[in-house]
Amino acid sequence: MSKMSEEDLPKGAVLVKDVLESMGIKHYEPAVVTQLLEFLYRYISDVLEDAQAYSSPPRNIIKLEDIMLAIQSQETFQFPKPPPQDVLMQLAERRNAQPLPELKKGFGLRLPPEDDCLLGVNYQLTRGPASSAPAEAMDIDGRNGQGQSSLRPSAGASQRPHLEIHLQSRNAGNTLVGWQNHS
Repeated sequence: MSKMSEEDLPKGAVLVKDVLESMGIKHYEPAVVTQLLEFLYRYISDVLEDAQAYSSPPRNIIKLEDIMLAIQSQETFQFPKPPPQDVLMQLAERRNAQPLPELKKGFGLRLPPEDDCLLGVNYQLTRGPASSAPAEAMDIDGRNGQGQSSLRPSAGASQRPHLEIHLQSRNAGNTLVGWQNHS
């Protein structure tokens, strides 16, 4: 589709383009002019219809006062001004001060017990069998059999770490993955 030249555009479209350029807007899509032109025509026709309704008989003569009243009416009903920020904050504080109602037992989506859901972690780290762990095993769960909470090599560990992880399902109770890393 080719671009229309300035001479082919309606006078309203040329006026809209001039207003956009006077506001410093140089780049815009062609549909912007069409949308603004449609808004302009609709707004003017609404104002003129209201002004004609406000005019005194004979109805075919519209005075400046009728147009001013119609514009004020359009501003009031089509473009209402938002309330001030402090009023909105007071309304929000008053509304947020009210506690939410308690949920009933049968309300919403009912889920099975947590152990049967797939929403959470369904595995846990467990210590491997004691007989298969070498003396220099890295303490994975942080307890080291004595309730300590740091991750460090066990007593007598060499510089070469040995890592053994067993993932055990909470749901089924069997080992999902057994992995050993010997560096």
